[in-house]
Amino acid sequence: MLINFNELPERTASGMNGGTGKMSAKMYMGDNEKVIPCRIHVGGLIV
Repeated sequence: MLINFNELPERTASGMNGGTGKMSAKMYMGDNEKVIPCRIHVGGLIV
C-alpha cells in the first residue's frame, strides 16, 4: 500500500492532552489501520 500524504489535508490542534502550543497532523485511516505522522510546532508541548 502506498499512501501519498501530500494529498491529505493537514489538521492543526491546540493544547493536546493539556499541553501548550500547536500540533499538526495528516491522518490516514483504513479499515484496519491508522497512520498519523505529526509535528509539534516550535515552543509547543504535549503532556
